[in-house]
Amino acid sequence: MNIWRVLQQSALGRNVPLSFRQILLFSFFIVVALLAGALSHTLVSIQNLTKANEQFPTQALSIANEAHEIQSLSINLERSARQYLVLFDSNSRQNLIDNLNQSKQLSYKLALESPNQLGPLINNWQDIAQHAIDRTLKTPPNSPIDSSLWQSFTELGNINTQINQATQNLLEERNQKLTQHTQDQRQILIETGITVVILTLGISGLLGIWLSASIKQVATAIDSLGTSTSQNHPIVLGGAKDIRQLAERLEELRQRLKALEEDKEIFLRQISHELKTPLANIREGVALISEQVVGPTTPKQMEILNILKENSLDLQTRIESLLQYQSLVFQQKRQPPKPVSLDQTINSWVQRHRLLLEQQDIHFEYSSNPYWLSLTQEDLELIFGNLMTNALRFSSKGGTIKILTKIESSCLLLDCIDYGLGIAPEDKHKIFDPFYQGQRQPPTAKRGSGVGLSIVKNLLTTLGGSIELLDSQEGAHFQVRFPLQLAHPHP
Repeated sequence: MNIWRVLQQSALGRNVPLSFRQILLFSFFIVVALLAGALSHTLVSIQNLTKANEQFPTQALSIANEAHEIQSLSINLERSARQYLVLFDSNSRQNLIDNLNQSKQLSYKLALESPNQLGPLINNWQDIAQHAIDRTLKTPPNSPIDSSLWQSFTELGNINTQINQATQNLLEERNQKLTQHTQDQRQILIETGITVVILTLGISGLLGIWLSASIKQVATAIDSLGTSTSQNHPIVLGGAKDIRQLAERLEELRQRLKALEEDKEIFLRQISHELKTPLANIREGVALISEQVVGPTTPKQMEILNILKENSLDLQTRIESLLQYQSLVFQQKRQPPKPVSLDQTINSWVQRHRLLLEQQDIHFEYSSNPYWLSLTQEDLELIFGNLMTNALRFSSKGGTIKILTKIESSCLLLDCIDYGLGIAPEDKHKIFDPFYQGQRQPPTAKRGSGVGLSIVKNLLTTLGGSIELLDSQEGAHFQVRFPLQLAHPHP
């Protein structure tokens, strides 16, 4: 079972206590909420990125300035130490101590920017600076100065260089992280947008499937109205409240149509039987007069009797067609099927209508077929007889009627082809409707009952077959399909 069928069954199998309008509004609010959420997330992300991009230059400049100030303070420390060793006064001593404290405060602040990268260097710088200043302050006046003291200040300069390099590395690392964060946020925004689009399309698709399934079940229920299969099956539709309300109205219409069909069945049955009995009496009376049982007749009287005989026979044919149509449509009791020869049925019909074929100078073409069909003789004669009657009626004098048979796929095909007036394009979708007669009618032939092709279609549908009107440049081409399980070689 595919996903369409699963969604359709889940959509139609439950009653939704909402109308179409409410469901559409609810779906609209969901889509708007998704779009609003995505927009809010985008705005927050852009705001954070903007803030980070604005803060980075300030932070980078601050760190670079602090590193530069430490380097300047290192130079000031060395200058203050040299000044103190020359003057040995209290002002020089205090100036040296103040420079050391200022350097420590600034170095602490710089170390907080990156304890892992700058912390060890700052600690080393502070230790060397403290050691150098302590030695400077402990040096007695007018005593020789140890050269290792100046070596300590040289080490401070080297550490300053390392601090500058570490600071530059720190800024590059933070810049790379900011760039990577920007790219990550952009990727997240893209994925969020794609997700929102997919969810929106998914919701729209599910809503479309649900609406399509609801409309489809309504269309199916409407199409089934008036058919024999719907007469005993109540119309029950699931889904939105509107659909269930429509189902109730369709059920009322189905019951009305069922009542009309029952009335029509009773009418057809009664009128057919009531006409058949007096018609039989009329035909019997005409036959007795024609045979001169009641006395001799004049040629003029015989002409009138022939007209009566012909019209009574035509009326009997129409009544029998109505009875056959009634029997098929209302599924009256049928005889059990048995093997019937297609060849024998066709040849028998041709023999019975040889005079009519000769009178119209119709050339009949048929190639023998060895297949038999598992159905009643009456059914096969009805199918073939109505097809041939229709072909004869629309064929012009001197025309040709072809019957072709072949096995194709899982069907036995029987094609009935004539080269007469054909069927108007606007009539092609109506010719199988009961009592419908097309626009193209033979000028000399009497109008039929309009149920012949409808009888063929209903009978074939009952047997599991079908009939189709194929495109033809001249005349009409009907193709009958018998299921292969009904066809088999000579038993």
